Amino acid sequence: MASDSPDETAFKELRAIFENLSVYLHKDKQIHESDQDKETEGGNGSIVDGYFEQLFEKIEGYLVSSVNSSPENVKFLSMKASLLYEKAKIRLTRESSSDALLMLQDTLKLIEDFADHDFIIFLYLRIVNHLSYLLSKNGRLEEARNLLENILYKEYSPNVVVYSTEDLFKAEEPEASLCRLKFNKLMLNNVQMLGWIYGKLGFHDLHAFMEHLYLQKQLEIEDLSVLHWTSKCCRLVIIYLTANNWIYARYYLASVGALLSEKMGDPKSTPELPQAKANLSKAWIHYGLHLFSASKKKLLEKIYDNENDTTKTEEKSQFQVLDQHKFRGLQVTVPNVPSNFITNTQEARALFIHTQNWLKQIRTFYTLRDYPLQYVNAVLDLSELYRFLAFYENDLESQYNVQKRRSETLEAPSTLLREVRPSCYTAVSVELWRELAEVQIELMGINLKRLYTYESEQETADNIKKRIEAVTEVHDKLEVMGDTILSVQQKQAEVGNQEATLSSREYCP
Repeated sequence: MASDSPDETAFKELRAIFENLSVYLHKDKQIHESDQDKETEGGNGSIVDGYFEQLFEKIEGYLVSSVNSSPENVKFLSMKASLLYEKAKIRLTRESSSDALLMLQDTLKLIEDFADHDFIIFLYLRIVNHLSYLLSKNGRLEEARNLLENILYKEYSPNVVVYSTEDLFKAEEPEASLCRLKFNKLMLNNVQMLGWIYGKLGFHDLHAFMEHLYLQKQLEIEDLSVLHWTSKCCRLVIIYLTANNWIYARYYLASVGALLSEKMGDPKSTPELPQAKANLSKAWIHYGLHLFSASKKKLLEKIYDNENDTTKTEEKSQFQVLDQHKFRGLQVTVPNVPSNFITNTQEARALFIHTQNWLKQIRTFYTLRDYPLQYVNAVLDLSELYRFLAFYENDLESQYNVQKRRSETLEAPSTLLREVRPSCYTAVSVELWRELAEVQIELMGINLKRLYTYESEQETADNIKKRIEAVTEVHDKLEVMGDTILSVQQKQAEVGNQEATLSSREYCP
């Protein structure tokens, strides 16, 4: 039988020591997680340190005897750096972050000349990831940012050899598909961390772009979670809505819809689709309400500033989504939805219809029987939508009709809740009745405007009688609303008193 080569003998020897080290590393982790006594942890830690020293001593000898930059030399170097990385993580668990930080910095310097080597790339990126986290934790955000930027925009070979510390000491090679998956996930972590650092530094545009890059890289990996991707994309929409950038927010919402359409027949994604659609519906509803709210505020500010023509349509800047913010490999069709300040009734109606359609969809997911609170929230959102639409209607008749539909929208769930889910009725009835009271006040205001619209008409007995009847009708409605709210509050008080009486009786002898 042929004898092993010197390199194979060296790797076998190192493998045997590492297997013993792995046993005690596992024990050390269990002791730390179970919070056992410090003496046991300290004794086990000294054994671990002893095995580390043996490995470092033997690897150093093999490094000296091997040819520089040879495959064996690079593998020995990666073994040494990977062991230093593992030791730094142990220091971190023992609450010695400063030692771990220094050790990671030294390890990075050790392999920086071979950072592009197939054996070193993955290890180098892992160390950068961990080191950036420690630097940002210590407030050294600029240093962490520079480290991550240096690795993020480099081109890497699709056939990168990925070696974890365990893989380095194994005889067999790791599976290629698993290697690529590990590499992609590590790059995703680095992108996410750089985005977080940009956010902390106040670079909001770069933060948003890193979120986009994260989503793009997720589309390129095989084990894509539809629910995670849609949730992440909807959070990116919130970032753009905060900056009143509705064009980009609209594009990313359309991207979520495009992905869900693609995954419709995928059996792996089917269980996640209903919740993902509900998340998309909520995001579109938030988009519509946010755009209405910002537009109304801007219009009221113009009125307050006494501008000559408050209804004049201001010239809109024709911004488009840049190519670098578009997803590769995803066919996105952007819907014709307003994406700038609403200035007239036509735009308000278009946005209302689009948002109302998404409200109908979310109510098919959040049913009154299974999700009563979410269902009521959807009803309240629809009521808010009607309120914004009434603000943009020009004539009193249209305003009155919109407010009337708003009232009917609020009355229906109140009746259904009392029958289907009486236990939830008390919790939400006050909010519904308060909203209904606001609608009645709005209707009263519109009726009063109607009464005094035609100033040129002759004051006849019939006109006066009609005015009195209209005011009486509004007054009666407000009295009914007040009595209803008062009775609901009294019932809540009675329930509270009964619970207090029962609880006090439990402690009576």
